[in-house]
Amino acid sequence: MPELKPCPFCGAQPTLRENIYYGSGEYLASINCPCINGDVAESYFLRSGETQKQATNKSIAAWNTRTEPLPRALTWTTDPPKVPGWYWWRDVSHKGEATIQYMSQSQVERLKTYPGEEWAGPILTPLELEES
Repeated sequence: MPELKPCPFCGAQPTLRENIYYGSGEYLASINCPCINGDVAESYFLRSGETQKQATNKSIAAWNTRTEPLPRALTWTTDPPKVPGWYWWRDVSHKGEATIQYMSQSQVERLKTYPGEEWAGPILTPLELEES
């Protein structure tokens, strides 16, 4: 049986459930993790097969090859940047407006903050386009 990878959301070891669907005689296997809504996870990673081994292998393959989760959303904070990188910045009096700016190491070291400023980041740097 292939190795079952940890959950990409919480890192826990997911649960493999194997059972026979009596209505059609097909073998079923599903994978679930407590951090994910069980109904969604089980229905998405539910696989059938002519044998229990086949159903289990299909379910594990689906779980292990899914895409990684997107990075979590950033949270606004009044704490200034501590490391160089790209950051969202806004003045709380203009909540609908924000800018993205790069903060170098020297800028981070001498940064002065003012009441009403909020920061979010660092933001992942986009990958460069590949030349064709």
